[in-house]
Amino acid sequence: MYIHRFGLFLITQLCIILPACLLTGAPESAPSKLHIFNESPIQNWEGDSEIWRVEQGEIIGGRPDVKAPRNSFLCTTREYGNFDLRVKYKRGKNNGGIQFHSQRVPGKTEVSGYQAEIAPPKRDGFLFDEHRRRKYLAQPDEATLAKLTLGEYNSYHIRAEGSRIRLWINDILTVDYTEQDPSIPLRGIIGLQLHVNSTEIRYKDLVIENLETPTTSKSPTSASAIVHNIFNGKDLSGWHYKDEPDLKSATNSSDERYSAREGMLVVNPENPAKGPHKRQLWTTQQFPNDFTLKLEFRASVNADSGIFIRGQQLQCRDYWVAGPYKNLKNYKPQDWNEIEITVRGTTAYCTCNGEVIAKALEVPATGPIGLEADRGQMEYRNIKLEYR
Repeated sequence: MYIHRFGLFLITQLCIILPACLLTGAPESAPSKLHIFNESPIQNWEGDSEIWRVEQGEIIGGRPDVKAPRNSFLCTTREYGNFDLRVKYKRGKNNGGIQFHSQRVPGKTEVSGYQAEIAPPKRDGFLFDEHRRRKYLAQPDEATLAKLTLGEYNSYHIRAEGSRIRLWINDILTVDYTEQDPSIPLRGIIGLQLHVNSTEIRYKDLVIENLETPTTSKSPTSASAIVHNIFNGKDLSGWHYKDEPDLKSATNSSDERYSAREGMLVVNPENPAKGPHKRQLWTTQQFPNDFTLKLEFRASVNADSGIFIRGQQLQCRDYWVAGPYKNLKNYKPQDWNEIEITVRGTTAYCTCNGEVIAKALEVPATGPIGLEADRGQMEYRNIKLEYR
């Protein structure tokens, strides 16, 4: 019997220690590494209590004398974006895996998303796309496989940062993969798998570091908000042109139309010799949930840029000269101004320095954030998404 919240059967056996600082946002002094499993009462995990149990500090999937009739997953109810996870596992000759950036498949016991593979004969450390693309996305080469020495218990290290995923087995890097498909979600649940026809797999010592915590703080307007910087102020990691990979540590785009310098994401004036007139720079991450986007911009005289919300454009210009909002009372020419865009479902409410510039801008259900380079120089800073 499948029990959606893992049932009362294990109420006294599992837990996640998730303090309010991780759930609601925290100042930089808050600890970011958390044990997400202990031996106290269950919270925030769900799965099938007839398959999953706890014994002496270990999460156990299956029974040593029974083959699993189907894939089964024990999953967090919380979603994670950028994180660093360490897990110890014991598989014997069985097949399992660790899901992340994943979702439950409605009406089924399956989970869809990335899987850090655990499988014989020697597929530990492979990256599989479970249920979705149903294929290996990356795997270690023969020289790396030859270095892997598997014992009774082995350590898995999974690090997800934007579109980049790295996997280690027993401290040996097996996969360094960058997702090229912008439609793939970069946020989701974490799950432990027992594969069909396997008997028993054990997991323990689950420790996660929320990599969004160092750039996360309590919103001054909402104690229950999580604020995530989507521009780190140092380089263009997490951003790209749609036909190019993540720019990672680069401080300039390939045509130098965009630059990261002095805490700003700068849209540089056009140089016809280096590329097309208009360019759009996009986040590698998609944003399907409700959010509030806040940023500051400073426009040169008659500059013309734009902010894309999941693909829909909001004009961002030197408004008093270039329009379209020439009657704004609070706009400050050639100075810093704040844009705030609140997205609920497929509607965005937009303000500039508190004045409404769009009451009901229709936007797609999901998509990236983008900036446009058109005319003149535009500077952006403090680009943040706030989740409630």
